[in-house]
Order: sequence, then structure tokens, then C-alpha cells
Amino acid sequence: MKQATFIAVFLCLTTSFYGCGPKRSRESATGKPAPAATAKAPALGKIHFFLETSASMKGYLTGQTEFKNTVADIVTKASQISPLAIYTIS
Repeated sequence: MKQATFIAVFLCLTTSFYGCGPKRSRESATGKPAPAATAKAPALGKIHFFLETSASMKGYLTGQTEFKNTVADIVTKASQISPLAIYTIS
């Protein structure tokens, strides 16, 4: 009985500590170099900008408001990044 308990404990400890070894890089595990850490982001296509111009937005769009200035800045900066299409929703 003691021998069976000893073997069970030994197997449990062996399997628990099996993954605790030093970390291997992908290169050493597969023989191929690991992929670059910084992958190039895909290019942006056309940016579609939708602006609501219904009656509820009248207070934000009439006169010289901070909202109009911010929207103009966003549209200007976005058009420098990628082609821009502006749509209004009434």
C-alpha cells in the first residue's frame, strides 16, 4: 500500500513540475526564427465620416462652437492620413 501511495505522489509531483522548466524561445522549439515582435499594421482604406445634422444638433452647429472646431480638426487630420468621404445624416 505504501509503495502505491509513493508511486502516485511521485507521478503527481513529476507531472506538476514538468512545465516549470526554463522557457524556450520559439526558435529553439521549432528550429525557425520567432516572428518579429512588431508587425506592420495594414494600410487604411477610405475613411467614411458621418455627421448628424438634424434639428437636435442645431445648437452645436450654429455659430462658432467648440464642437464645430473639434469636428473640423478631426476631419482635417483624418484627411491627411487617408482619403476621406464625408456624409451628413439629417
